[in-house]
Amino acid sequence: MLFKGHKETMQWLREWSAGDGYNIDDDVQCFRWLGLKVEWGGIEGNKFHQAFLEMAKKTKDIEE
Repeated sequence: MLFKGHKETMQWLREWSAGDGYNIDDDVQCFRWLGLKVEWGGIEGNKFHQAFLEMAKKTKDIEE
């Protein structure tokens, strides 16, 4: 998923993480951001889970 539309995906992730105050081009900040706990739709997880699901949705949209 990361490689399909890689530039667009990375831009989207950079914008999303920057909105949370993180720079994912810095490894430490990237891992801190991905590890942040989040709750959405009654489910608790972290940004990694949330980002993975969003990327899966975007990839499906690209393929269709």
